[in-house]
Amino acid sequence: MMKRAIEKVAKAFWVIGQPLSRVPSSLGCPVSDLFIWRKSEEWQTFFELTNLPSLLEDQDDSEKGYADLFFFDSKGGRLGQLRIECDPVRRQTLAISDLLPDGGAHTFGTFAVFHSRTPKQVQAGGSFLAERGYVSYRYRGAPVRNYVHGNLDAIALASEGELEFLGTTGWLNREFRLQYEFSGEAAYELALVNPSARREQTSITLLSIPHGSSTYNISQTLSPGEITLVPIKISEAGRFRVVIRSRLVMARPVVFHFFNQKLDVFHG
Repeated sequence: MMKRAIEKVAKAFWVIGQPLSRVPSSLGCPVSDLFIWRKSEEWQTFFELTNLPSLLEDQDDSEKGYADLFFFDSKGGRLGQLRIECDPVRRQTLAISDLLPDGGAHTFGTFAVFHSRTPKQVQAGGSFLAERGYVSYRYRGAPVRNYVHGNLDAIALASEGELEFLGTTGWLNREFRLQYEFSGEAAYELALVNPSARREQTSITLLSIPHGSSTYNISQTLSPGEITLVPIKISEAGRFRVVIRSRLVMARPVVFHFFNQKLDVFHG
């Protein structure tokens, strides 16, 4: 009994007042992930947009709506926004690379998708409509795109038009250990976004298997909404795990895996 009580007290330091994401300031605010876009001669980015409100309403109540897309550069600065009309219960593929405003020298950044309305039954339950759908990437003109879904509720569009970061931070530094073995011969890129409203110090460490010795470490401070893209190369004989240290409650990256001129993309 005493052991279990001590474990509960120890756990409390990591969970009390430290939810996975914050609740938006007002009811009915649309919520989105901060999806990652990439654009260059080698990269194209797409998004599967569905009229989510119409899926949750009676057919007679569903109507044509729209979604507002907000584009950000790699530092979290706003590049621009665009409104896309959505027919009821319809999915359309958006070529994000073609819709992006002039990003200057930026070849990657983030974007958010906010739907025009929240169904009454969603608001009545005290909940929010969140877009955490699928992004896909075409690498080097491949005939097949690689898909990855949204990660978490990262940003909200408040009623007065202000943007609110929903990512949370803890009181203590914590570790996010990717549930994946990095092995060679291959190249990887880890894309990590800061979805919180505070500047956060992050550290990405590569640990060898089975010894656990550190062979690579990079520390960066990320501003709100900023994204970092960290390259990692693994030799043919290498086997490693990655640990991300920060005060972010969910420091879960998107992993781009390159092998034999092909691409795979997934959450760590």
